[in-house]
Amino acid sequence: MILSEALIKFSGLHLNSENNWYHWREIKHSSLPEGIKLNKSDNQYYQNISLKKQLSKQYAEANPEGKIILTKNNIV
Repeated sequence: MILSEALIKFSGLHLNSENNWYHWREIKHSSLPEGIKLNKSDNQYYQNISLKKQLSKQYAEANPEGKIILTKNNIV
């Protein structure tokens, strides 16, 4: 397991609503771009990691107009 995977796994297990050192902003699930699916039963940490990965992939594959749409979307 590489370091980033270990950090993601550890953080997903130990960072939750009871950890007050960081307050995750709630994601507006109704505002997610088409094709982005998040598991609502995951904690906010896992949802944010998943969102980042999915948005990055969509942005990399998008045409210039699609990149503008993704950039202007307000999901948090």
